[in-house]
Amino acid sequence: MKKVIIPFIILAIGVGGFLMSGSMIADRMNPFISSDNYYTVVKTDGKYLGKDKIHTEDDCYEYEFTGYSNEGKEQKIIINAPKSLRHDAYLLINSKGKNGKYYEEVQLDKIPEAAKAKLGLK
Repeated sequence: MKKVIIPFIILAIGVGGFLMSGSMIADRMNPFISSDNYYTVVKTDGKYLGKDKIHTEDDCYEYEFTGYSNEGKEQKIIINAPKSLRHDAYLLINSKGKNGKYYEEVQLDKIPEAAKAKLGLK
C-alpha cells in the first residue's frame, strides 16, 4: 500500500508546485487562476522573435507589461504580437496570470480611474 501512496503524494506535490510556480505555462493550465482585463501603455519596443512558422509566417514580437485592473491591482503580463506596437498606445489586455491572451488598443477615456492613477495618466 505504501508503494502506491508515496509516489502519488510525490506526484501531487510536484504538480501543485508547478501550478503555483507562476510561469506562463503554469498560469495557462492552472484552473484556479481566472482571466481578467488589465490596462497598460506601450513604452518600449518588443523583443523580435522571428517569423511565426506555426500559424502565419508573420513577424512575432514579445512584450512585457505591467498592467492594472479596474480596481488598480498590478499584474505582470507577457504578450506576443504579430506586429510592432505603437509607442504610447493604450492597451486593454485580457490575461490569465502572466499569460496575455489577447489585447486591443483603447482610448484614454475608456481606462478606469484606478488604472489611470497607477499608470500616471490624467
